[in-house]
Amino acid sequence: IKSSDINNLNQSILWGLCKGIDLEVPELKCRRIDLDEDPTSLKAAIEEILSDSKEHQSAYRSGNRYVARLVKSDPQPEENISIDSRGSYLITGGAGTLGQATCDWLVKQGAGAVILSGRSIISDELTNRIKQWGKEGGKVEYVQGDIAETKEAHNILEKCESLGPLKGIFHAAGVLADGILTEQDEISFKKVFHPKVGGALN
Repeated sequence: IKSSDINNLNQSILWGLCKGIDLEVPELKCRRIDLDEDPTSLKAAIEEILSDSKEHQSAYRSGNRYVARLVKSDPQPEENISIDSRGSYLITGGAGTLGQATCDWLVKQGAGAVILSGRSIISDELTNRIKQWGKEGGKVEYVQGDIAETKEAHNILEKCESLGPLKGIFHAAGVLADGILTEQDEISFKKVFHPKVGGALN
């Protein structure tokens, strides 16, 4: 199945959750079946659910059944990554360790401008780090805002565009609240979904 055949982002989230169920509660034998709009696919999916098939992931397209398999392929030639010296780059969750490491790499690659965004007020430590990047020739700014909130996301993106055409986004915003699936509840799900999924959609 080509990635272009998958058109439901919400469904992909559920697909990922089911992979977690497979690992943590294998006795549930959770199956993922991706259907197209062909009426024969629904009948085939019902038959598969009622069968004793060992497949946990399958997809139906025009009546044809596909299952997940790893296949050997020829390595693709490495592409040169080109960082635009006149463009801007946004790093959400920019105050975090991953965000700062990414910023450091972009500055060294000669990015025109790097915008770090985060929900918290900028710390003295990050202020000093931004000054250091400036001494190294990097143009780095911090914008306080929640990328998962639509209005704030617009403000962040407008700031990026004011410093040069937006050429890349590194979505490092997130909240760490992992735990066993059976111990999760709606509140814990929302806590994690808001910055990561909501921010990605914006």
